[in-house]
Amino acid sequence: MSIEAHDIPGAIAIGIGAFPFFIMQPSFGLGIVASRTPKPTQARLKSLVTHTVFGIGLYVCALAVSCLLRAHA
Repeated sequence: MSIEAHDIPGAIAIGIGAFPFFIMQPSFGLGIVASRTPKPTQARLKSLVTHTVFGIGLYVCALAVSCLLRAHA
């Protein structure tokens, strides 16, 4: 199995999907989509940016592992 360029949207979707907004933030007491924070828009943007970086990191890591596995095969 190899990682292709078209796989990046899936990795980013995992990083910025509904999980942070509808599971993580409410479980931390921040409300759905950070609605209970003093500055909800700022909290949402920070979450979006950090989870986008996380998704890109997932893609880069999967690409590196794929290259390593191909090199050893």
